[in-house]
Amino acid sequence: MDKTKVAVVGLGHAANDFHLPCLTRFRDVQVSLCDAWPDRLDESKAKWKIPHRRCFGDLDEMMDKLDPDAVYVTIPQYIWRGRKPSPHPQVVRSVLARGKPIFVEKPLAMNYPDAKALADAAEEAGVGTTQVGYQRRFNPLLREGLKRVYDRGPLLNCSFGFFKGADVYDPETNVIPIPPYDMLTLDMIHCLDLMQSVPKAEIVEFFSTTGRVDGEPELTQFHAMAKFDNGCTSIFTSNMRAGARMLNFQLHGIRISVYITMNPKGSHYSAMTATIFTDDDFQNPQIIRDYQVAPNRSSQACVGFWQENRHFIDCVKSSSRTECDFADALKTNELCEAVLKSS
Repeated sequence: MDKTKVAVVGLGHAANDFHLPCLTRFRDVQVSLCDAWPDRLDESKAKWKIPHRRCFGDLDEMMDKLDPDAVYVTIPQYIWRGRKPSPHPQVVRSVLARGKPIFVEKPLAMNYPDAKALADAAEEAGVGTTQVGYQRRFNPLLREGLKRVYDRGPLLNCSFGFFKGADVYDPETNVIPIPPYDMLTLDMIHCLDLMQSVPKAEIVEFFSTTGRVDGEPELTQFHAMAKFDNGCTSIFTSNMRAGARMLNFQLHGIRISVYITMNPKGSHYSAMTATIFTDDDFQNPQIIRDYQVAPNRSSQACVGFWQENRHFIDCVKSSSRTECDFADALKTNELCEAVLKSS
């Protein structure tokens, strides 16, 4: 079996918790690693048993020696206090300049102009296979719920809620320690992406609003509603001053409603349940757990990381476009900017 050679650049939380657990289990993938921090490189090399010859501290050296088929860029984009600007844009451009298929973690960039510049760079370089890591598009319960709805007709309306509480705040100052970025672009954008992508149509009407707790400098509430040219209405709502971390999705079609919620006692990244009502029968809803419709019972598969990685690799092998390429992800950055302007 010919293996797809994949290089992972940036060995932090996203790479080690979400992507490498999948890529290293794909039998048709050969993984190489790159990180400028020797300790992180050594730790990941040992954890995933990657041979020394496929581990590098310099991107150009790795690209020259290994000539990978595709590259993951999982370098954080945000700037925490006291740290230098992220090298993310330069790394992405360097990979694109070599004409390589590329996967980047969400968002495409931290603002719309930078996102558009990267999308344009990919097009100019002729890189047809790009992907942004909006893994919730691949949530197995969301996919199963949409299938059930479409079996009966069109998707009439949907909503996507994302809520967080004290876990995003500095316990000493009780503020969000992330200047100069906003929490919508940094985090809540996940569900804004679902709002724009799930109806699979073009937006014809859009409304948004934001909010903050009195006396606080940061915006902590973001809400939007969109009407699409296929008749579907989609809603996004979020709040970072809520009582706990929670996700909930709703899908409504012809005499069917799907409610997907996170189990508060479960992991931050798994333990979701779908409750499906049909034909006004409230006494006998169908209950589906995430692991029942996932390809395996790993936490990555139960929330969609396994599926999004598999999708990217398959598109690399077939030289095809992904469901969440740079051009499509740019739409989410555009909506993000529109929501922030409404403040």
